[in-house]
Parts: sequence; structure tokens; C-alpha cells
Amino acid sequence: MKKIIAFCIAFLATVACIAADDALLASIKKANSTEKYSCPFTQAKYMKMMAKPIESAGTVYLQGADNMSMIYSKPEGDLLVIAEGQFIMVNKGKTRKHNVKEGSQMRTLRNTLLLSMRGDVNGIAEETNSTVSRTSSATTDDFEISRREQVKIGYDKIKLSFDKNTHLLTEMIMEEPNGNYTVYKLGKYDFSGSFGNDVFNLPK
Repeated sequence: MKKIIAFCIAFLATVACIAADDALLASIKKANSTEKYSCPFTQAKYMKMMAKPIESAGTVYLQGADNMSMIYSKPEGDLLVIAEGQFIMVNKGKTRKHNVKEGSQMRTLRNTLLLSMRGDVNGIAEETNSTVSRTSSATTDDFEISRREQVKIGYDKIKLSFDKNTHLLTEMIMEEPNGNYTVYKLGKYDFSGSFGNDVFNLPK
């Protein structure tokens, strides 16, 4: 009888934790679903072969579910644009138009970036066939999204941190199978929507 009671208590506690996580994830997704916003960011790329990270900075712009751009001020001229069903990057003056056909690695990356900025943790897990675990610090709720299947290229783990009060995304870490990883830190959000659609112009 004691074993049955103990099992029931453990089961109810698990159900309560799942419900709490679901409620938190819903709040996070809602907080990050504002139609149009911008935010400054810093980016640090850590590579095993390099003693210091490669550091960058700029502003990220979001509009709707499918438009995103990262316009870099450091290095000036670098750019990432997701718009009109396309995914284009400009790095050191070289423009790369990525294949975003169904099942492609860059389609997964494109969707992961959009879903991350929209706070859709479960959407990322579904997109990448991943598991999700949650931890918390004094100021953030943190989610680790890990691929179920081993991958050789791309990202095998993503860590997202959301402010406990506002539920806005504050940090994103994208880890590669080779041990390299990139850290994005987001600054103060601007929900005024004062920028024009030209920030989503596709480079030629």
C-alpha cells in the first residue's frame, strides 16, 4: 500500500511539473510573439583551434513569422536575411544564397533561428527532432534542446535563456558536433516597430 501511495505521489508530482513547464513555455512563446520588433545583439564564435572568440555585433529585426534580418555593425557590411522564402548571408563582401528546400540543413537552421527568436521551444524540438530539458538561474529560465540523432554538421544542441520577469529571449548558444559554438546575447528590445521594410531587402 505504501508503495502504491508513493508511486501516486511521484506520478502526480511529475504531472504537475509537466503542466508547469507547459504553462511557462506558453508564456515565453506569447512574450516573444510581438509582430514587429528589433534588438541589439552581440555574437561570439568559439572555435577549438583559436585562443580567442570571433566577436561580432549588430541589430536583429523581426516581422511576422517569416521575416528576420541580422544587420552587423561589427564587421560592418555583414548581413543575414530571411525573407520571401529565402535565406541569404553576406560575409566579408561575399553573398551566399542558401538552399532551403525541404529536408536541407540550411532550411533547418533558418527555421531554428526564426523559432528561437519567437520563443517557440517546442517548435524547435519538433523541427530538429530533439529532446528538451529545463533548468533555472536566479534571473533566467533556461532550455537545452538536444538532437536525438547524431549529426556531423550543423548544430546538435541549442541553449536558450529567457528572462524570468519578461520571458524575453536573452541568450542563445548554438553548439556544433565538433565542439565549436556560438553565443548570441540580446540587449534591450524595441517594440515600437519604427524600422522600415528595407531591413529585409534581399542582397543581390
